[in-house]
Formats: sequence, structure tokens, C-alpha cells
Amino acid sequence: SAAARAAYGAPNFNFNVAHDACLVVLAADAALLVGVDVCSPFRLRAGAPAEYAGLVSAFEGVLTADEWAAVRGEEAEGDADDAAAVSAAGAAAGDATGAAAGGEASALPAAEAVCVTRFRRQWSRKEAYVKARGDGLGFALRRVEFCDCPPPRPPEPEQQQPQTQPQQQPEQQQPQ
Repeated sequence: SAAARAAYGAPNFNFNVAHDACLVVLAADAALLVGVDVCSPFRLRAGAPAEYAGLVSAFEGVLTADEWAAVRGEEAEGDADDAAAVSAAGAAAGDATGAAAGGEASALPAAEAVCVTRFRRQWSRKEAYVKARGDGLGFALRRVEFCDCPPPRPPEPEQQQPQTQPQQQPEQQQPQ
């Protein structure tokens, strides 16, 4: 039909939107599938952060064993960054984990807040993935696993060795 031909020839445009608190993310591409999710820092969210035990109970079947190990901090990669992020959020809000509703301090211990931050990072990766696929939460999230990777480091500049010119020996004259 003419409608089918017209639809087939229509340009493709993929986009995805996510928001949390005051953050909004929009991604778009004419050829690639895109999926985004965003989790705002505790200091930008209304209300206290979720308790870690509640997250484990509610989302136990969502993350793989290795992802839960990363959430618990059983891998060293990124731990210092997580702790620094939580401390910075706490310092800005006046407590160890960010402000709760009404500016009250949260009762969430700093170590638990780090685990909650890691969980939210893992959740955002999975949600962005299924949004790109178009499956939504009908996709069995344990079928895919994400891990932290250190960012690529630029190559170290090569140290230039001073080039030495070979010494030319003066020509000796042969006796005649």
C-alpha cells in the first residue's frame, strides 16, 4: 500500500528522555538506538535516601551476583570516588548523606549511603539499556550485567632521548 511505502521511506529518529529531581537527560540519534536514565545526587532529591536493606529486598532478583558484590564494595574500583561523592553531598547538605525533606539530616549511615549510591548507578545502567532496547521492565534484567570500568588514560608522553650525533673521526692521511 502507499501508506506502507511512505512509512518505510520515512527517516528514522531515535530518542530517549529521563528525569529525576531537577535533572533531565535527553539523548537522540538518527541511526543508533539510545536509552538514558539519570539518578540525581542525594542532595538534590526530596526526602531521605532509600535504606540499603529495603533495596536489597525489593531488587534482589534484578542485579547479578557480581553486580551485588560491586554494590557492597567487594571490588576496589571506584570506591574512593563513591565515598567522596557521598561526603561532598553530605557536606553541602550538612550531614553524611544529604538532606532529607525539610532540610533534616538523614539517619542513613555514610557507609550505607555509599552502597545505595552504587545500587542506583547499577539500576540506572540497566534501565537505560532496556529503554534503548524498547523492552522496558518486561526484560529480565539479570540477563545483562554491567560493571565499572576505569576510564581510558591518555598515553604517557614519550620521553625524548637527546639524540647524539655520531662523532666523525677525522680522516687520517695515509703516508705516501
